[in-house]
Amino acid sequence: MRAAMTYGPGDIRVETLPDPAPESGEVLVKVGGCGICGGDYSGHKPGSKKGAPPRNPTISGHEVAGAVVACGAGVSGLPTGSRVAVSPNDPCGCCRPCRRGMPHLCRNRKPRGPAQGGGFAEYVIVTPKQCYRVPEETSLIEAAV
Repeated sequence: MRAAMTYGPGDIRVETLPDPAPESGEVLVKVGGCGICGGDYSGHKPGSKKGAPPRNPTISGHEVAGAVVACGAGVSGLPTGSRVAVSPNDPCGCCRPCRRGMPHLCRNRKPRGPAQGGGFAEYVIVTPKQCYRVPEETSLIEAAV
């Protein structure tokens, strides 16, 4: 797959990587749209002092929508072809904010590993609980933001 790899502010390179494959409990989404948030924009500008440069190149982009193309073992309810918007958060479901219906404030959310990557790529790996169905009449660009 092709992916925009971030090496630091002002240093983004489009590279070819192996296509990812979902493991047990994971979903593979073909990206149809990806937005860029203000934090990403600020941190990627050349000369930016926001955040430390990554130790290893990363795939940015956490405002993602696309179509499910494969599911790992144990995943149900998201058939191939499902159009989804993807939450960047993988909440624990147990902490106080999660129990109050505010998973975006989860204190124990799982960090994204390098294998999962972000939406500035052709594919992204996520968990089913991060996927929200998108109606056919909504474009994937709109759903990403």
